[in-house]
Order: sequence, then structure tokens, then C-alpha cells
Amino acid sequence: QIAGAIDLLPTLTDLAGIDCTSEKPLDGKSLKKLLIHEKPVWEDRTIINYWSGKTSVRNQKYRLDTENRLFDMETDPGQTNDVSANNPSVLDELAQARERWQNEVLSELPEKDERTFTIAHPGYVWTQVPARDGIAHGNIRRSNRHPNCTFFTAWKSLNDSITWDAEALSSGDFEVTVLYTCPAADVGSVFELSFGNEKLRSRITEAHNPPLTCMENDRDPRIESYVKDFKPLLMGTIRLEKGKNTLVLKAIEIPGNQVMDFRVLMLKRI
Repeated sequence: QIAGAIDLLPTLTDLAGIDCTSEKPLDGKSLKKLLIHEKPVWEDRTIINYWSGKTSVRNQKYRLDTENRLFDMETDPGQTNDVSANNPSVLDELAQARERWQNEVLSELPEKDERTFTIAHPGYVWTQVPARDGIAHGNIRRSNRHPNCTFFTAWKSLNDSITWDAEALSSGDFEVTVLYTCPAADVGSVFELSFGNEKLRSRITEAHNPPLTCMENDRDPRIESYVKDFKPLLMGTIRLEKGKNTLVLKAIEIPGNQVMDFRVLMLKRI
């Protein structure tokens, strides 16, 4: 979402008549002429898409996928017909563009992303720790395989946990709120948040079990997770010491069938 907003920045600032300057170059181009002119002059360019070890290349008309299949996106947007045999020059051009990008850009990236999830930034009061960035252990599963907007569910065992490989950027005391849902039959679970030697426990005392929503507004079923109204529960205060550690959310007591459906932790510096 952030990357998409940055790519749109040249368009938005151009439409508003505002200068768009940044310390580093932006990949996005202003789409103003495409929006306001009937027959705009638009310079073609090559776009690289890389995700999970797969690289594809796209220009205005063609797309070369990670398996070296070439598709005419104007006549075949569903990508059902490989036209590489009939367009060897286009195939070669896009393949060379991909090779240059891999040599110049991809080669600089580490094979494994070992960056931590940063919390407790000294310049901010609030830190949001969502299910999206957590790692589920045991029986716990995501509400959808696409992480954004997901929540964790099926939390049924004391051996289950949710973790974040985190780094506190500064030390301090933080008020912790968890957003949850829980049916009446499962109220009473005790759960614990820990970071290093610091621990904070809380109990679910109120039922809150709303249905999933937003499907009524979809023209076609979405592939991402549907959402629901999560209830805030103030856990208390925890001390976070500057440095890297594992942020762990686990259950201590489960009197019912499950602990909760978990959406996000909110940390407020106090």
C-alpha cells in the first residue's frame, strides 16, 4: 500500500500543481496527461516486477513472465497464448532488460531478508503490531493466505503462539491494547505478551463475536480476507528495552475451545 501511494505521488502532485521533490528518485510517473487528454503522447517504458524469487518484465504491449513466456497484453490480457515464437526481437529485448535488472539491482539484495519488525520508535507515541507481520506457531492460522487485513484464528492450545522478530528502537514503558473477538462460550482465557524478560498478562472477560462484513459490497468475491469489528482490550503496561528480541503472544489458560481471534496489538508510549 505504501509503495502504491509513492508511485502515485507524481500524479497527485502534478494534478494539484505542487512540486514533487525527493532525496531519491521515484519510479512513478505522472499520469496527468493520460487522465485529461484524449490522445496523449506517452513514452513506452519497461517495468520490472519481482516477487518471491520470480521476475517478470512488462512494456505497454507485452509481458514476459518468469518462465520466458511472452504475452500480448492488448489482445490477450488473460495471458493464455504464448507469442514468443512470433516475436523473437521483443522476447530478446525484454529478456535483456530482465538480465540487466537482475545484475544491477537484484544482485545487491540479500538472499534472505533478515530485517526485524521495528517497534518503540522514539519519535512516535503509537506502534501498531498487526497480525499481518506476525508468525503463527502450532494450530494458529491466518484468516486468509494474503497477509494484508488478515487476523489469526484457531488459537486452541497452550503450545500455540504468535511471534514477531522485533527490534525496539528505544526503551520505554508502553500501554498495550489488543484487538480481539471471542464467543461467549470461550470467555476467560488468560494470555501473555513478552519481550525478553518483560511479561504482561491479561484475561478476556467480555464476549465479542461479530460476523465478517463487507462481502455485501463486493460485486465479485474477493481473494483477500474479509474483516470484522474487533474489540479493544487494555492489557496493562509493559517495559520495552532497546534492542532486538522476540515479541511473543501466547496463552496461559484456555477454559473454552479457543483463546481469541487476534487482529492487532497497539503499543502506546507513556
